[in-house]
Amino acid sequence: MKLFPNISTSGLFRLTHKTQPAGLALLLATAVLAPFPASAQEAPLLWDSTKFFQYNIHSAAFDSVSRTVTVVFSVTNPQAAQTPYNIRSGTPPFRAPATLRVNVGWNAGTWGTAELVNTGSNPGTTAMNNVIRNWMNSTPPNPGGIGPAYPNVVNALTAANPCTAAGSPCAGVANAALTFWVRNVLPLQAAGAGRVAIEGHPSIQTGIDAVGAPVFGSVPVKSVYKDYAITAGSVARRQVVDFNKCKVCHDGGQHGDVIVPRLSLHGANRNEEPGLCVMCHNPNQTDAAYRSSGAEESIDLKRMVHGIHAGGFRKSPLVIVGFRGALLDFSTVRFPSELRNCVTCHIDKNGKGTFELPLASKLGSTVVSASSLNPLPGWVDVNPANDLRISPIAATCSACHDSSEIKQHMISKGASFGAVQSVLEGKEQCVTCHGPGQEHSVRSAHQIGSIDR
Repeated sequence: MKLFPNISTSGLFRLTHKTQPAGLALLLATAVLAPFPASAQEAPLLWDSTKFFQYNIHSAAFDSVSRTVTVVFSVTNPQAAQTPYNIRSGTPPFRAPATLRVNVGWNAGTWGTAELVNTGSNPGTTAMNNVIRNWMNSTPPNPGGIGPAYPNVVNALTAANPCTAAGSPCAGVANAALTFWVRNVLPLQAAGAGRVAIEGHPSIQTGIDAVGAPVFGSVPVKSVYKDYAITAGSVARRQVVDFNKCKVCHDGGQHGDVIVPRLSLHGANRNEEPGLCVMCHNPNQTDAAYRSSGAEESIDLKRMVHGIHAGGFRKSPLVIVGFRGALLDFSTVRFPSELRNCVTCHIDKNGKGTFELPLASKLGSTVVSASSLNPLPGWVDVNPANDLRISPIAATCSACHDSSEIKQHMISKGASFGAVQSVLEGKEQCVTCHGPGQEHSVRSAHQIGSIDR
């Protein structure tokens, strides 16, 4: 069996399966050159190889005494009866530049929402609950920007313990030597329900460049997540979209005059799973981590995704500052389908859709996090009580409907475009006219049929 059929195994490579799980004849192309140099380059994404990898979260449990979350997980090969990989072997495909991380997120039990806001993730050292942000001062810029509401991240390639290790929480698990666990401490603010997720990519050498340095390809394995309870009776964050619908467009194929890529983001680490995306792209998050000037932009998923899909139709361009200060301008994006048809992405069951009012989330999207972007080094404020927000319905709808006239209409009906959560909550009156059954309901205004999808 050849594991990676799209990779040449000519004289540049030798074939080995010695470091792989017993009973699994994995013919893995690995470089003769070792160790790989820091200048190693990334090759295109190896989508054809994703079928050989699956991330699995076996359990996620919170201990209220130690305030730790314990995650038991594995990476297996679906093409070989789910035989597990040894992710701690230090060999390909789980050797740098490969990545594998366990993300730990949580709710804060505030404002009646189940959003994964990660309050307290960066407590800082000052009374204002700030963290110093000096990454822009380094040359080249340090990629480790600190956001207002990031989840905790555990490097599984260096911190994971096999289930055979002392203190293992996974007694009786199958393939214990190749099943792993990590623990992470939650801050005191954590309450309600939390979520853990696995992200990352195996890396496989595909050749060498002109100066003899190895070139690696990243395998964009589908991310996975699992919810856990911090407080008894808590409600997990809702599911809003069906990713199988998203894949109708995001399939790497031609749609009209544009090729729509498959969803592999942030260096092939976060792949094809919105349930992971919402852990960082939550209502408290902006692009302050990477911005050196100008007004912050919300990266709350409900606002950002609508804004991206409507990029070519908005009155004002959507520009987000990303990793290493990259400017991401979405003003040329053209949605390859009927933009107003919410059920293209949203879940819609028996005539009730997740796009309808009132929204499940009561938390507005932060647009001013009280962070100081200049002079450098600046700081990022991670106290959500300081945030100025757009109220939740307006934050969603104005991401597409961004004209000044519509904004004034929203304000006249109770929307806020820059208020703290404690002030804006409950003020929007949109449901009166745009709620289900009303003349100008979202379903009616968007001309959505009642077909069960």
